Amino acid sequence: MFRERKTAFLIATAVVVIATLAGVYKSLARLSREVDELFYNGVYLEDARYLEPSINSHLQNSARSALNAGTLLKTYPLLSGEAEALLEARRKLLDATGVAEKYDCDRQMTDAFNVLLKTAMMVDIAENDLKIISEDYLATYRGAHTKMAESKGFHAAVGKMRNDTSAITIALSAILPVSPPKDVFAEFGALIQFP
Repeated sequence: MFRERKTAFLIATAVVVIATLAGVYKSLARLSREVDELFYNGVYLEDARYLEPSINSHLQNSARSALNAGTLLKTYPLLSGEAEALLEARRKLLDATGVAEKYDCDRQMTDAFNVLLKTAMMVDIAENDLKIISEDYLATYRGAHTKMAESKGFHAAVGKMRNDTSAITIALSAILPVSPPKDVFAEFGALIQFP
Protein backbone atom coordinates (compact mmCIF):
# COMPACT_ATOMS: atom_id res chain seq x y z
CA MET A 1 0.00 0.00 0.00
CA PHE A 2 2.85 2.40 0.81
CA ARG A 3 4.42 1.62 -2.54
CA GLU A 4 1.16 2.43 -4.37
CA ARG A 5 0.92 5.82 -2.61
CA LYS A 6 4.51 6.61 -3.47
CA THR A 7 3.89 5.74 -7.13
CA ALA A 8 0.68 7.79 -7.18
CA PHE A 9 2.53 10.76 -5.63
CA LEU A 10 5.33 10.54 -8.23
CA ILE A 11 2.82 10.34 -11.07
CA ALA A 12 0.85 13.31 -9.71
CA THR A 13 4.07 15.33 -9.29
CA ALA A 14 5.15 14.51 -12.83
CA VAL A 15 1.75 15.55 -14.19
CA VAL A 16 1.91 18.88 -12.30
CA VAL A 17 5.46 19.59 -13.54
CA ILE A 18 4.59 18.72 -17.14
CA ALA A 19 1.38 20.77 -17.02
CA THR A 20 3.28 23.74 -15.55
CA LEU A 21 5.99 23.56 -18.23
CA ALA A 22 3.34 23.23 -20.96
CA GLY A 23 1.53 26.27 -19.58
CA VAL A 24 4.73 28.32 -19.43
CA TYR A 25 5.64 27.26 -22.96
CA LYS A 26 2.19 28.18 -24.26
CA SER A 27 2.30 31.56 -22.51
CA LEU A 28 5.77 32.42 -23.84
CA ALA A 29 4.91 31.23 -27.33
CA ARG A 30 1.84 33.51 -27.31
CA LEU A 31 3.95 36.47 -26.17
CA SER A 32 6.52 35.69 -28.84
CA ARG A 33 3.81 35.71 -31.51
CA GLU A 34 2.53 39.04 -30.19
CA VAL A 35 6.02 40.58 -30.35
CA ASP A 36 6.48 39.23 -33.88
CA GLU A 37 3.14 40.75 -34.89
CA LEU A 38 4.17 44.17 -33.55
CA PHE A 39 7.61 43.81 -35.14
CA TYR A 40 6.20 43.08 -38.60
CA ASN A 41 2.95 45.10 -38.54
CA GLY A 42 3.72 48.11 -36.36
CA VAL A 43 1.90 49.42 -33.29
CA TYR A 44 -1.29 51.43 -33.27
CA LEU A 45 -0.86 54.35 -30.89
CA GLU A 46 -4.31 55.07 -29.43
CA ASP A 47 -3.43 58.54 -28.13
CA ALA A 48 -2.08 59.75 -31.45
CA ARG A 49 -4.50 57.69 -33.58
CA TYR A 50 -1.54 56.64 -35.62
CA LEU A 51 -0.06 53.34 -36.79
CA GLU A 52 3.60 53.50 -35.90
CA PRO A 53 5.65 51.94 -38.71
CA SER A 54 7.02 48.52 -37.93
CA ILE A 55 10.60 47.82 -36.93
CA ASN A 56 10.72 45.48 -39.92
CA SER A 57 9.81 48.32 -42.30
CA HIS A 58 12.77 50.31 -40.96
CA LEU A 59 15.00 47.26 -41.43
CA GLN A 60 13.80 47.05 -45.03
CA ASN A 61 14.82 50.69 -45.54
CA SER A 62 18.27 50.08 -44.08
CA ALA A 63 18.65 46.92 -46.22
CA ARG A 64 17.73 48.93 -49.32
CA SER A 65 20.39 51.52 -48.45
CA ALA A 66 22.95 48.78 -47.89
CA LEU A 67 22.08 47.28 -51.27
CA ASN A 68 22.48 50.63 -53.01
CA ALA A 69 25.77 51.45 -51.28
CA GLY A 70 27.19 47.96 -51.79
CA THR A 71 26.20 47.89 -55.45
CA LEU A 72 27.70 51.31 -56.11
CA LEU A 73 30.96 50.71 -54.23
CA LYS A 74 31.38 47.19 -55.63
CA THR A 75 32.32 48.88 -58.92
CA TYR A 76 35.57 49.99 -57.29
CA PRO A 77 38.03 47.05 -57.41
CA LEU A 78 39.66 48.02 -54.09
CA LEU A 79 36.26 47.96 -52.37
CA SER A 80 34.69 44.93 -54.00
CA GLY A 81 35.46 42.58 -51.09
CA GLU A 82 34.00 44.91 -48.45
CA ALA A 83 31.02 45.73 -50.68
CA GLU A 84 30.35 42.03 -51.23
CA ALA A 85 30.54 41.46 -47.44
CA LEU A 86 27.89 44.17 -46.96
CA LEU A 87 25.66 42.65 -49.63
CA GLU A 88 26.03 39.20 -48.04
CA ALA A 89 25.14 40.61 -44.60
CA ARG A 90 22.08 42.21 -46.21
CA ARG A 91 21.05 38.88 -47.76
CA LYS A 92 21.33 37.23 -44.35
CA LEU A 93 19.11 39.93 -42.82
CA LEU A 94 16.45 39.45 -45.48
CA ASP A 95 16.57 35.66 -45.03
CA ALA A 96 16.45 35.85 -41.22
CA THR A 97 13.34 34.76 -39.39
CA GLY A 98 12.33 36.06 -36.02
CA VAL A 99 13.14 39.23 -34.16
CA ALA A 100 16.35 38.09 -32.45
CA GLU A 101 17.85 36.66 -35.64
CA LYS A 102 17.00 39.82 -37.58
CA TYR A 103 18.63 41.88 -34.84
CA ASP A 104 21.83 39.83 -35.03
CA CYS A 105 21.90 40.05 -38.81
CA ASP A 106 21.30 43.79 -38.75
CA ARG A 107 24.22 44.24 -36.36
CA GLN A 108 26.39 42.28 -38.81
CA MET A 109 25.15 44.43 -41.69
CA THR A 110 25.93 47.61 -39.71
CA ASP A 111 29.44 46.33 -38.96
CA ALA A 112 29.97 45.51 -42.65
CA PHE A 113 28.68 48.96 -43.65
CA ASN A 114 31.12 50.61 -41.23
CA VAL A 115 34.06 48.58 -42.59
CA LEU A 116 33.10 49.45 -46.16
CA LEU A 117 32.83 53.17 -45.35
CA LYS A 118 36.16 53.27 -43.51
CA THR A 119 37.86 51.48 -46.39
CA ALA A 120 36.15 53.77 -48.91
CA MET A 121 37.72 56.78 -47.23
CA MET A 122 41.16 55.38 -48.07
CA VAL A 123 40.36 54.82 -51.76
CA ASP A 124 40.03 57.35 -54.52
CA ILE A 125 36.27 57.53 -55.09
CA ALA A 126 34.45 59.83 -57.47
CA GLU A 127 33.19 62.88 -55.59
CA ASN A 128 29.66 62.34 -56.86
CA ASP A 129 29.64 58.73 -55.59
CA LEU A 130 30.88 59.86 -52.19
CA LYS A 131 28.14 62.47 -52.07
CA ILE A 132 25.46 59.90 -52.96
CA ILE A 133 26.76 57.51 -50.30
CA SER A 134 26.89 60.12 -47.53
CA GLU A 135 23.80 62.20 -48.35
CA ASP A 136 21.46 59.47 -49.51
CA TYR A 137 22.32 55.90 -48.57
CA LEU A 138 24.03 56.60 -45.27
CA ALA A 139 21.43 59.18 -44.22
CA THR A 140 18.63 56.69 -44.93
CA TYR A 141 20.47 53.93 -43.09
CA ARG A 142 21.04 56.10 -40.02
CA GLY A 143 17.50 57.42 -40.14
CA ALA A 144 16.04 53.91 -40.19
CA HIS A 145 18.10 52.89 -37.15
CA THR A 146 17.21 56.05 -35.28
CA LYS A 147 13.52 55.39 -35.96
CA MET A 148 13.92 51.84 -34.64
CA ALA A 149 15.40 53.18 -31.43
CA GLU A 150 12.66 55.79 -31.12
CA SER A 151 9.77 53.40 -31.83
CA LYS A 152 7.98 54.16 -28.57
CA GLY A 153 4.95 52.00 -29.26
CA PHE A 154 6.98 48.86 -29.99
CA HIS A 155 9.36 49.35 -27.06
CA ALA A 156 6.54 50.14 -24.64
CA ALA A 157 4.51 47.11 -25.76
CA VAL A 158 7.46 44.73 -25.46
CA GLY A 159 8.40 46.22 -22.08
CA LYS A 160 4.85 45.77 -20.80
CA MET A 161 4.79 42.17 -22.00
CA ARG A 162 8.10 41.50 -20.29
CA ASN A 163 6.94 43.15 -17.05
CA ASP A 164 3.72 41.13 -17.14
CA THR A 165 5.72 37.92 -17.42
CA SER A 166 6.22 36.45 -13.97
CA ALA A 167 9.67 35.74 -12.55
CA ILE A 168 8.77 32.06 -12.33
CA THR A 169 7.89 31.98 -16.04
CA ILE A 170 11.16 33.68 -16.90
CA ALA A 171 13.11 31.22 -14.73
CA LEU A 172 11.36 28.22 -16.26
CA SER A 173 11.96 29.54 -19.76
CA ALA A 174 15.62 28.56 -19.40
CA ILE A 175 14.67 24.92 -19.97
CA LEU A 176 12.18 25.58 -22.78
CA PRO A 177 12.80 26.26 -26.49
CA VAL A 178 11.11 29.68 -26.22
CA SER A 179 12.13 32.74 -24.24
CA PRO A 180 10.42 35.81 -22.76
CA PRO A 181 10.06 38.83 -25.05
CA LYS A 182 13.19 40.97 -25.36
CA ASP A 183 13.38 44.46 -26.75
CA VAL A 184 16.63 44.05 -28.64
CA PHE A 185 15.94 46.97 -30.97
CA ALA A 186 15.68 49.53 -28.16
CA GLU A 187 19.41 50.16 -28.14
CA PHE A 188 19.58 51.04 -31.81
CA GLY A 189 20.27 54.51 -32.98
CA ALA A 190 22.99 55.93 -35.12
CA LEU A 191 25.26 52.89 -34.85
CA ILE A 192 26.91 53.62 -38.12
CA GLN A 193 29.72 56.13 -38.25
CA PHE A 194 30.80 57.92 -41.40
CA PRO A 195 34.53 58.55 -41.14
